[in-house]
Amino acid sequence: MLPVAPRPFEDEALGSWIGRLAGRYGIAVEQLDRDYELGLARTGPLGWLQPGPLSEHTQARLERLARISRDTISSLVVEAKRGPTRHALYCRKCVFLNPLEVESPYWKREWLSPEALMCRVHRVRLTAMPASRARYSINMPKLILQVSKHERKLRDSTR
Repeated sequence: MLPVAPRPFEDEALGSWIGRLAGRYGIAVEQLDRDYELGLARTGPLGWLQPGPLSEHTQARLERLARISRDTISSLVVEAKRGPTRHALYCRKCVFLNPLEVESPYWKREWLSPEALMCRVHRVRLTAMPASRARYSINMPKLILQVSKHERKLRDSTR
């Protein structure tokens, strides 16, 4: 059991919450997975951000580790995208500003949906970032840094 475990946000993706959990302790999702024998399937195009289906063992370990219900964990799961994806989609307004907890940016489940094109809140087209930036970021805070770099690159290319 971890001394402190952030609660998942209502519309948060499972990988985002796990990435925030690892980030809380300054470790990689890979280390969290290994140290707590979670058995996460992190081999998809987005790596830990969109882990594969959770086994009973993994759900039970997460439930004990963070002291949250299995129903809460199950509600965070997004059906895997069909076919390979080359991009991680996000809303450039939502990703940096979490109105519930300013210091905790997170990845919304809807951005991982196969049908995702627009932000429901801001009604803007989602921004595409190379999937490799998500896959190679070690936890959620590092992924947010990658999003910042990607945004700077996009801004600089339009000047």
